[in-house]
Amino acid sequence: MKQTGLIALLLGCMLSVKAQTISLKGEWQFTTDSAGQWSTVKLPGSMLENGKGVDVSVNTKWTGSIYDSSWYFNPEMAKYRVQGNIKFPFWLTPAKTYVGPAWYKKVVDIPADWKGRRVTFTMERPHWETVVYVDGQRAGMQNSMSTPHVYDLSDLLTPGKHTILVRIDNRIKEINVGPDSHSLTDHTQGNWNGTIGRLELNAGSTVWMEDLQVYPDVKNSAARIIIRVGKKDKRNTAGNFIVTADNIPAQEFPFQVNSDTATIEFTYLMGSNVMLWDEFHPNLYTLKVQMKTFEGEAGTKVITFGMREFSIYNNRFMVNGRPVFLRGTVDNAVFPLTGYPPMDEAGWVRIFRKAKSYGLNHMRFHSWCPPEAAFSAADKVGFYLQPEGPSWANHGTSLGDGLPVDQYIYDETNRMAKAYGNYASFCMLAYGNEPKGGHQVDYLTQFIAYWKAKDSRRVYTGASVGNSWPLVPENEYMVKAGARGLRWSTLPGSDFDYYDRIRDFHVPYVSHEMGQWCVYPDFSEISKYTGLYKAKNFEIFRDQLTAHHMGAEAHDFFMASGKLQVLCYKAEIEAALRTPGLAGFQLLSVNDYPGQGTALVGVLDPFWNDKPYISDKEWRRFCSPTVLLARIKKFVYTSQDTLHAAVAITNFGEKALNGAHPVWKIKDKAGKVLQQGTFPVTNIPLGDNFPLGDLHVPLQFAGNISLEISLEGTEINNSWSLWVYPPSPDISEKGVYVCDTLDAAAQKVLQDGGKVLLLAAGKVQQGKEVVQNFTPVFWNTSWFKMRPPHTLGILCNPKHPLFADFPTDYYSDYQWWELVNNTQVMDLSDFPPTLLPLIQNIDTWFLNRRIGMMVEAKVGKGRLMISSIDLKKDGIVTRQLKYSLLKYMQSAKFNPGIEVKLPVIQELFRPGASRKINLYTKDSPDELKPTTLRLPSVVGDHMVLQQNANVNIWGWGIAGEKVTIRNSWDNKTIATTVGKDGRWQAVLTTAKAGGPYTLAINNIRLSDIYLGEVWLCSGQSNMDMTVAREDRYWCGVYNEAAEVAAANYPLIRVFDTEFTPTDTVQSDVKGKWEICSPATVGHFSAAAYFFARHLRQQLQVPVGLLTTAYGGSTAEAWVSRKELADHNFQSLLDAYAQRKAAYDTSFIARAKYKVAMEKFNTDAAAAKAEHKDPPRNPKDPDPEHDQHSPAVLYNGMVAPLIPYTIKGAIWYQGESNANNPSIYRSLMETLVTSWRSEWHQGDFPFYYVQLANYGKVDSLPVKENGTVLIRQAQLENLSIPNTGMAVAIDNANPEDPGNIHPKNKQEIGLRLAFIAAAKAYGQNNAYSGPLFSKMEVQGKQIRLYFEHTDGGLVAKGDTLKGFAIAGEDHKFVFANARIDGNTVIVSAPEITKPVIVRYGWAGNPVTNLYNKAGLPASPFKTDK
Repeated sequence: MKQTGLIALLLGCMLSVKAQTISLKGEWQFTTDSAGQWSTVKLPGSMLENGKGVDVSVNTKWTGSIYDSSWYFNPEMAKYRVQGNIKFPFWLTPAKTYVGPAWYKKVVDIPADWKGRRVTFTMERPHWETVVYVDGQRAGMQNSMSTPHVYDLSDLLTPGKHTILVRIDNRIKEINVGPDSHSLTDHTQGNWNGTIGRLELNAGSTVWMEDLQVYPDVKNSAARIIIRVGKKDKRNTAGNFIVTADNIPAQEFPFQVNSDTATIEFTYLMGSNVMLWDEFHPNLYTLKVQMKTFEGEAGTKVITFGMREFSIYNNRFMVNGRPVFLRGTVDNAVFPLTGYPPMDEAGWVRIFRKAKSYGLNHMRFHSWCPPEAAFSAADKVGFYLQPEGPSWANHGTSLGDGLPVDQYIYDETNRMAKAYGNYASFCMLAYGNEPKGGHQVDYLTQFIAYWKAKDSRRVYTGASVGNSWPLVPENEYMVKAGARGLRWSTLPGSDFDYYDRIRDFHVPYVSHEMGQWCVYPDFSEISKYTGLYKAKNFEIFRDQLTAHHMGAEAHDFFMASGKLQVLCYKAEIEAALRTPGLAGFQLLSVNDYPGQGTALVGVLDPFWNDKPYISDKEWRRFCSPTVLLARIKKFVYTSQDTLHAAVAITNFGEKALNGAHPVWKIKDKAGKVLQQGTFPVTNIPLGDNFPLGDLHVPLQFAGNISLEISLEGTEINNSWSLWVYPPSPDISEKGVYVCDTLDAAAQKVLQDGGKVLLLAAGKVQQGKEVVQNFTPVFWNTSWFKMRPPHTLGILCNPKHPLFADFPTDYYSDYQWWELVNNTQVMDLSDFPPTLLPLIQNIDTWFLNRRIGMMVEAKVGKGRLMISSIDLKKDGIVTRQLKYSLLKYMQSAKFNPGIEVKLPVIQELFRPGASRKINLYTKDSPDELKPTTLRLPSVVGDHMVLQQNANVNIWGWGIAGEKVTIRNSWDNKTIATTVGKDGRWQAVLTTAKAGGPYTLAINNIRLSDIYLGEVWLCSGQSNMDMTVAREDRYWCGVYNEAAEVAAANYPLIRVFDTEFTPTDTVQSDVKGKWEICSPATVGHFSAAAYFFARHLRQQLQVPVGLLTTAYGGSTAEAWVSRKELADHNFQSLLDAYAQRKAAYDTSFIARAKYKVAMEKFNTDAAAAKAEHKDPPRNPKDPDPEHDQHSPAVLYNGMVAPLIPYTIKGAIWYQGESNANNPSIYRSLMETLVTSWRSEWHQGDFPFYYVQLANYGKVDSLPVKENGTVLIRQAQLENLSIPNTGMAVAIDNANPEDPGNIHPKNKQEIGLRLAFIAAAKAYGQNNAYSGPLFSKMEVQGKQIRLYFEHTDGGLVAKGDTLKGFAIAGEDHKFVFANARIDGNTVIVSAPEITKPVIVRYGWAGNPVTNLYNKAGLPASPFKTDK
């Protein structure tokens, strides 16, 4: 009884909770202003996520500035401007974009018990302006980019069904926050349209807590609580608040509301043992406030908050009275998988924990505000946040000039404070980033004053800015760029800081956007982009590197440049920590930024994953709460020098370090301790630059050594590399002719087989445009339009004998500064492709030039070494390199293997040989020049257009551009205009068959066009099988040589698509129209060609074929995702999603495939050289590249052909669906109906081939398998209107019945052509073999009736074969069968009560029933 009562109570609670909230997640109806019809999408989500929008093209109008628009004009980039291969270099590429209003609609059913309650509709994060309608009545508009949109729909949502309509608009309109603001720009998360996070209706009391804010009072162990109460009733209301927080006893506070709203304030005592919140101990309280009115209304709010005080004392941030140094990174709203931020706490916890593992404790959100989950996660991890108003008011807008954005910033930051103000991690606030505007200082001064007076829980600055921005004196703290950079114009050391930049500031100074040191792209990262955005920029850079013969060096470039990047970050962060009074830094950023030209500035990738050249543990040695520091004037010495180092420590840890034991060690490269010592034991307080002692060590060592300092018994340690060289190496030039000009004397030495060292410093012409510093590219060379430096360090092989006496790693380190800084490089692009420099410079990834500073070559009989490093310079490192170089040249090991012709070398020095960088445009970065009109591949020279029809012609251009089309068959001109989506389409009326004709589309002229019959030809390998064998062992028809030789049919034209499996619908596909001839027919589809040949002979008109087929493909691969989902094939999509997810995390599979492909390429090349069959391709483990995967071939190989006007389609497929035959009939119905729907040509003819017999001849009367059932499904598919089936049960290869590819494609093409002739062209010919229609049981025998007997039934051979008969037990035996007129009578002695008959019911049955037209009967069964 008690149990029953308890269950009832729980059920009642559950129902009560359910009644409070109705989730609106799931399917919504969707449309846009231009769509004209509704479709289904899933929310939460974006349009892109739902496959909605406009395909990205060269004409896409992006939200964001493009400073380097050379991509639009550079001929080398032309192939990436072709639809179907669109790849942008300046950011990640989505499949679709959409900017404008979109409509989302859902019917909701409001429960009866919600009557009279306050009903709200919440969209946690729409992007971005929403207008809500209920049953056609407008409920309001909201435009927050940072906080939930909550609508009060109490008066509109009465019990019963209602339609909620939401208009979401992502256009920049009157309120222009700036197109590069990270809240909306395509540089980062993308200007998406949709809504994410919570999506729900809530019913509550008519008296409610509109807002609840907690103001911790750490000093008095209390919390000031301010509650704003709202009510709908006009009567006065009173009651009590009951407040509890964890184990603190409940406290009660009265309230009274006499108007629509009232604000109640009280102090909540936290007790004597208050737990404080900070980065080391992120203690949180759960506060529960229950509101009870005397009228019986009730409500509850639960929040978490932390007891902390984030304040300022002089130039230092303080947390709970303890100084803190902000080690921060800038978050740039980079979310490659979704295009929008995580809405779950776990996603943000991962980010903050990763950042914390790299020693960080602070994050600035550049011109955007994250969702609530980020604040909640930061609270739990212990992270100090600076969200910003969603604005970078620049590049087309400004701040403080009276524009609508001015008020919007106030509105938005108020919404942010209300929504997220209770989170302990919300410590700082700025308007946004680097504004433009002549009145910005006045505006930001008022902004700061407003917030200081309004909310004391955090500190405020006007904007995060570069050094050239005007100073805002009222800033509580500065985020400014002055205190950053490396002072390496002279010999590098660690004896500098930024105090000169901050000493005049008396508020905390945080270094703005520090770092920005670049690394070369990691092309293995491309496979991580499994979501909505693809790294097409990386693909461009990889292609270019490969084209420049350096593809194999990509990983080495990445690793070597990464080592230099870390060196720079270490030096800059340590300089910041050495700066007395500096309050912190914000890196830009610890992870890569894929936008603004592709800024590879992170030691983490965009997914917050580690990069292999640095670990978090290594990074924390110089970036953590407590860091050991050494002021060292230089890192390069001779063995006669003494190392001087002033050692200190910066400690912003949890507490002072008492009794610390500092230890120093000198180690060699292998880690062996060469010398060691200690500093005095000391107590280390909180603060910066506490001195530990001075170090003076005579350097009686050689080579690469390191100074390591640690605190004994802790993990706190740091180290610095040093290089020690002999003071005066004995340099001899014996046996080497040293010169600075390749003059006649030098050439004579080479002709005589001698050795020449050419000192080319200052003389290089081919390469002098490359500016090299020791530091790498800053941010990237695209965004800053090739601002130097242009390189990313050096790459060398330390094991090469050149470096035998010059110890080095493979990457740039401090000793290379003397050799590299401001040194010329040589552009070796004209040298042999296999020649790589001994000292190679890593070029900016936008150009990938083969450049170097030292290269060797065989020149005639001689051996030449060229150095653009100034080896005449008297420097410690230069002397040692020259010494090692000459020793190498004097040895037998100096024997260059690659010959370079003398003129190629001389070209390096020819005046005028410099290859200047062409930026192609001087336009402002916000504008793009018009691009030329473009056509899809299928619209081109030699095409065949359907005769006597209205045919579609389409392409792309600039929105609003006029398109004029003139044809030569009737000399008519029509015009259209490019739409807002950059696409245009026109309809031409064609004449009767003929040609050749021309088509002029603006300035594009297409020629050799014919009007005739156009057929789409698709399927798997039996449609893909070509006339000639060529390099595919399973191809080639009977009488191949004769067929090829006789293929003189210039009026048969074929457009064949390239294999393009993809998850994203493509607008174009690679291919071209080819004229049939003996030179081309070999690679034509055999079935399609013989079909076309017969049509050509019979109709005497041109025939065009669109062949899009691929071996092994399933039917579902050729159907769109939408159609599969709409026709009960979601299970196929779900299974694919699981395979894709498994692959995405399977690094082993990818590695194995890479190895297998390398072996295949080697074996294939060998086979080709020996004129043998190539091996089979290894199977690509990526499901997206699998021809069995749903929709992947439709997306890449069918969609791009739509809406090319066709007569009909032929299809040969089914073998790959034999493992799941039960769905094949409905699958093919879906394919046919969906293709017809998408082509908008009505029920165009669709003719297909029934699966042929193959395999071992079956000896049983019936042997059912998947192939048999596919044939039956194909037979039943004749119920689809306007279809036809070519039977092929007699088409197996008699010499090789196990071959699934019948070679007699002549017969297949002929039978398909018979169907077309009769059904599509009205000719009076037989086109089908006998098809079973009905049966009659006549005693001990069964009479079978047939359609398409065409002159009568015949047996090829003496007696009919292939029939089986059974009684009720379904035990089949071979039947005796005989023809009786147009029927067949079957019986068997052992079956006295026959029930069913089957014919040809096996994989390779023996059958011989035909009609007199010579067409075989289809296998069949008489039972259902």
